[in-house]
Amino acid sequence: MGWFPCSGGSKKKPVKKPGDKKSSS
Repeated sequence: MGWFPCSGGSKKKPVKKPGDKKSSS
């Protein structure tokens, strides 16, 4: 859930890749 540009930007860079969002979750 934290793969969004808003949340992900704080932790890591904004992930927009289909595979990355699952890994980040």
